Amino acid sequence: MLGCYRIQVVYSKGCSGTLFPDWKTTISGVDIPLLLLGDPAYPLLPWLVKPFPQHSYMTSEQKAFNYRLSRARVVVEMAFGRLKGRWRCLLKQNESNVANMPNIIASCVVLHNICELCGEDFPAEWNAEDPFAQAPHHTPPTVTHVHPSAVEVRDALVRYCNL
Repeated sequence: MLGCYRIQVVYSKGCSGTLFPDWKTTISGVDIPLLLLGDPAYPLLPWLVKPFPQHSYMTSEQKAFNYRLSRARVVVEMAFGRLKGRWRCLLKQNESNVANMPNIIASCVVLHNICELCGEDFPAEWNAEDPFAQAPHHTPPTVTHVHPSAVEVRDALVRYCNL
């Protein structure tokens, strides 16, 4: 139930424009905001990019984009795995006040990045299973129409990836 609540909070903040700072870069004449990388189950939104559906009529550019997006998602998943392996408090329910969680997570991220930059060891046994990884997958919110700017953003990224 908590996972579903978190997804709804992220979704609400993304739709209201308060999920990320107001930062953009221009690619192929299109303003590209900070984005989350989603898997195919998620909707295509202006702040959430997802791969093209797998079809036999996909263009080579779409296939290349899907490949690059998949590789980026793997890098992110591995980074989070290392973060949770090093800071085990992120692997369990935290009894801290919810208001303190952003500071706790930010502290873990900053300290983790310092450890990574300094080449600190990361023993293989730290790659423990995430107990929440086995939790039932929560269905993303259903979006019935695709926002035109989301298509424009993804198309600009496709063009950029295929330069």
